[in-house]
Amino acid sequence: MDISMFRSGHLQLKNLFTRISKLQKNRISSKSHSELRILAKGIALLLVAILFAWIGKNETENATQVRVLQTQWPPPQVLNGVLKQGGWKRQEKVDLSSILKNHPDPFSSKPMIWESNDHCFLYLILTTEPELWSCATSHNSTHLKLKWIKVGSGYEGINRLAQIMAPFAKKTVTNIDPKEIRY
Repeated sequence: MDISMFRSGHLQLKNLFTRISKLQKNRISSKSHSELRILAKGIALLLVAILFAWIGKNETENATQVRVLQTQWPPPQVLNGVLKQGGWKRQEKVDLSSILKNHPDPFSSKPMIWESNDHCFLYLILTTEPELWSCATSHNSTHLKLKWIKVGSGYEGINRLAQIMAPFAKKTVTNIDPKEIRY
């Protein structure tokens, strides 16, 4: 045998041992890396859980606020004040059958505020007896052509109603020339 073969085998064996030691070092470092990976995954999942909890909390608060606004009604004095300030008058004796001919849900018992398409009539279902409010310019001929729009219920409906103004009757004003006034 030649000595060069022995040296070559010795180098190969030496390379094998160095590779084994490197693998062992890598395995130890890969264990520490795997622990870091597990810890990083845990922290990431914790942050995602916190994000989802925060989104859920906000959505629940918003849904609860909307539901409260739609189900809670103001006192009757506030409602009457908003309606009178908006220009509507309560109709005591009126035939609801002709006015509610085109109403989408006239027999509903759910509390709701409806308005006509010309903002001249309001149909309020608040108690067992519905109320009809009309503006000053209501005509009997328009009853047949009314289309009803749902305003809403509760404080939300009252807030929308406060933004709608009834059309007021035009006042006929005559201009008086000051020169024509005789003392």
